[in-house]
Amino acid sequence: MARIFEIVRVSYLLANRKAVVADLDTDTSVEDDVRAGVKFVSSAQELVDACVKLVEDESERTKLEEAGYSSIRQRDIRGIIESAL
Repeated sequence: MARIFEIVRVSYLLANRKAVVADLDTDTSVEDDVRAGVKFVSSAQELVDACVKLVEDESERTKLEEAGYSSIRQRDIRGIIESAL
């Protein structure tokens, strides 16, 4: 069964320059513009390790936060809303 990465759930975090770590399996669909701004991992242990690393490495965390902010900032919500209406 295909899964879709729920950008709506993380858009607030990205827009507020917060680091996001998420699990990703081979069936998860992620839009290309989001990939650079989210740290994806494939297991629960990797999830824990990635979070610990980001807490300990301010430079790496800031880089991820800025990449996430940049990716979400480039999305224009007006077109998405117009197509929904």
